[in-house]
Amino acid sequence: MPKLIRTTDELPKEFRLDKYNDLDKQSAIFWHHAIQRRIILWYYLEYNLTDFSLSLGFGGNVDNSALLTINEIYEIKKIALQNIFDNPYSIDLIFNFKRECGGIVKIDIYGNDNINYFKRHLPVSNFTIKELKFVNLVVEKYINAEIYQQAENEKCVKDFLTENLNFWLSPSEYPICINPFYPDNVIFDELKIKLEEIRSKIKIDNRKPVERKDLISWASYGLLPFFDLKLWEIFMDCKITRSVMAVTLYPKGQYGEDTIRKSVEPLYLEFIEGDSFDGGGFEQIDNYKKLSISDSLIRLAYAEESGKKLY
Repeated sequence: MPKLIRTTDELPKEFRLDKYNDLDKQSAIFWHHAIQRRIILWYYLEYNLTDFSLSLGFGGNVDNSALLTINEIYEIKKIALQNIFDNPYSIDLIFNFKRECGGIVKIDIYGNDNINYFKRHLPVSNFTIKELKFVNLVVEKYINAEIYQQAENEKCVKDFLTENLNFWLSPSEYPICINPFYPDNVIFDELKIKLEEIRSKIKIDNRKPVERKDLISWASYGLLPFFDLKLWEIFMDCKITRSVMAVTLYPKGQYGEDTIRKSVEPLYLEFIEGDSFDGGGFEQIDNYKKLSISDSLIRLAYAEESGKKLY
């Protein structure tokens, strides 16, 4: 049973609330990376030993001896948490680590691939060579060669993949062909029809959009410091009582335990448990895909960065 933290004296000395000042002034893209950085670390803290090593690129079929040891994994988790506490505003989580064998390796928990997420999930983008290689790899690994060879030549690529896989493959990206020699009005009319067809297949269930006022509320409620203390809970196998959490996050008494229970905890769980439909990889296929809070946040970031309104 996790140890209960009943006093603020038992909290990590590295945690300082004043490091989280002015979060209400931060952009949506900052909030996106700040939260995703913490979500990724949450997964790493929950991974078993083998998955932890493999996710960081150590071990595997090529060299099992390269798997991280129990002590190394403990130290990496400890350093990662220390980085979070030292600089809550950082948008990456990368550091060098000295292995027991003496070698220096780079630990990339949240790096360039994650930071480039925004660029890969714009409303309109090119279908790149990288994405083509990914599709080819998936077809080769997961789909019978005979089925692929016998597929109808005119069948939509996405429909073929969905029918023959048990997951959505990058569901936010639909490659289509456009003939630029037609006039704009014809192309736009046809695109509207094609868009309706695509959305009818996915059946997206939209949620209430995240707005600027929500970011201000998250800052006021102490969402990021709450996140960081929850990560510390997992690492230490302990549980901070709501009363201690409230005193820590709201030293001036602006909120209390009810705010933690009714607002902050549900918001934290919505981010942790949310199935990001706008993800870049595998998604389970079901009847409806709900636009998650993470999806809605990245859309607000796009609106802020582009100056365009989302209706």
